Amino acid sequence: MLYPTLGADVPLSIQRETPTDISGAISSVNPTCSSSSSSSSSSSSSSSNTAGLEEATTEKQLYGVANAATATAAAQTAAAQTAAAQTAAAQTQAAQTAAAQAVAAAAAAAADGAYKFRLQQLQYQHQLKQQQQQQQQQQQQQQQQQQQQQQVHAGRRSR
Repeated sequence: MLYPTLGADVPLSIQRETPTDISGAISSVNPTCSSSSSSSSSSSSSSSNTAGLEEATTEKQLYGVANAATATAAAQTAAAQTAAAQTAAAQTQAAQTAAAQAVAAAAAAAADGAYKFRLQQLQYQHQLKQQQQQQQQQQQQQQQQQQQQQQVHAGRRSR
């Protein structure tokens, strides 16, 4: 189809086409020729802009989804690290508790050992005192017996 307002400088390939947007084809070849068909051009560019906007929106949504997934993964990683740190802290606390219990048991054993040792010392000292008292009593008895024997001998001599 030929466009009578374009003139002879339009290539034949353009003249043979039947574009869906006539005003766009006309304005691309001859910018001075734009008439009432400019409204169809704006609606066409509007639909192409809408497609571009939809693509941009879809891309933004994909980036948003990717960012949200990344943030979720980071939060889950942080939560896992926090849980690991809490587990390590609990294990450390359990180890400290076990160590404190071992120290307390050792102290109790040492105290018990010291008590038993002191008790043995006291028992030994008590036995030693008893032995000394028995020895003293025996010596006193022996001395008394000797004195009595001496007195008996002396009484016999005096008669």
